[in-house]
Amino acid sequence: MAPNSWARLGETFGQVQSRYGILVKVDNVTRADYPQFFFQKDGMEIRVRFVNGKSAQEIFSAAASNLQTAAAEILNSNTQGSTWSSTAIGKSTEYMRAHGKATAQYIRPKKSEDRVAVLQIQTIEFNRAFNPTGVEF
Repeated sequence: MAPNSWARLGETFGQVQSRYGILVKVDNVTRADYPQFFFQKDGMEIRVRFVNGKSAQEIFSAAASNLQTAAAEILNSNTQGSTWSSTAIGKSTEYMRAHGKATAQYIRPKKSEDRVAVLQIQTIEFNRAFNPTGVEF
């Protein structure tokens, strides 16, 4: 997928849908106040949550080989004039934008037979709204 085809945090539902295509399903059981909108594109499952009508969390799941290549493009599409710093912790890498307005986590498969990796990117506003106790993800 070309870098400009990745949605960016802060986009509307219409903008996200124009990048990812047809909505596959909606999960409002986990958190009815912040439903997950599921899309499927190029072998990747993409789940998006919105805060105040803007994309505030995007979770990408795919074969580790596919997601590893795409992760850098996704992060680069979501700098919003800032830069990402990273820290490797076990099987994951934690990211923080320099201006502090977004975080991300890239989680590699835990076992060699597991093939799916996950990249989760979210705004600080999402963290506060979704988890008001102040505990960061």
